[in-house]
Amino acid sequence: MVAHWPVLHEVSSSPPAKAAAVRSVHRRVVEMRLMPDKHSVICIRFKLDGGRFLRPLCHNPAYEEHSSGDPGCVGGRFVIGREAARRRVMNGMKRLVFAVAALCLAGCAAPQAQQGAAGTDFQLSDLGKSDIDRVAEFHQQAALASLRILMEKLYRRNPREWRKGGQPSLAASVSQVFDGRRRWRFPVLEGKTGAACVHLAFDEHYHGDRVLAFIVGLASMIMASYNGKTALYLVDELDPQKLYNSARNVEIADWLLNHARDREGRPFLLSNAISAAGKNLSFEREIGKIIADQDVLARIVADKTNRSIVHAIQSMATAIFLPI
Repeated sequence: MVAHWPVLHEVSSSPPAKAAAVRSVHRRVVEMRLMPDKHSVICIRFKLDGGRFLRPLCHNPAYEEHSSGDPGCVGGRFVIGREAARRRVMNGMKRLVFAVAALCLAGCAAPQAQQGAAGTDFQLSDLGKSDIDRVAEFHQQAALASLRILMEKLYRRNPREWRKGGQPSLAASVSQVFDGRRRWRFPVLEGKTGAACVHLAFDEHYHGDRVLAFIVGLASMIMASYNGKTALYLVDELDPQKLYNSARNVEIADWLLNHARDREGRPFLLSNAISAAGKNLSFEREIGKIIADQDVLARIVADKTNRSIVHAIQSMATAIFLPI
């Protein structure tokens, strides 16, 4: 491959060096020809300013003229060696390949942003979140999703409970808790939340919806461990002790669900069952997920903030709910 640099306005009869040929033309037009093979010539014109190329002026692929020879000035043309010209073309090809690859990657990434099931779309508010904030939000969402499943299962096992609330269906009873703005306060629960609400579910003198009281009590305790926020940012700080205490409180609530009885020895709420027909431990499984979510996040936050967790050991029969 040979590249020619003819000077259109000044031609030197002697073969000067490359640098000298460039310096000898000030504010002139220079033409560069690339010859990939003997049948084609690529012609590009540049404007020189103080010995530096500013921009190409035209591109004339139809311009054909063949010449060869050693590097130097031949007939007013400065001839670049084949190896140097080959390197120039290869560099241009590399830039083209990188540009095409970038366009392909951008095209592949675009459909993924539309698939909500694979992940969450980027929002401007995400710029104010750290990795721990996102992890905490995912744990919170997972815990609330398990609570929703648990509420549905308890209503199916205890259908008389959702009918006490005056809702038209089981789905409406669940929706009033988890859809919309979650304030976790209901007049039928006497305005109670947290541990007081869980105790209300197993109070013999309470005649309202026990499933509602149980789930709202657990949900409000879990949300208290996140300082009542569903969106976390860099300025927010989670307390690993609150997260740990909420996990222990869920364990206590689970024990009450399985062992609390009325005066006649009947369970206040039916849940897990073991009989000759088989085992139903699906309630235990969902509660176990919630406990694991809170415990794992408590450990992550403690490691991130270099804070320690005070572990509590209680007997379930005499256990009390820990403060959050």
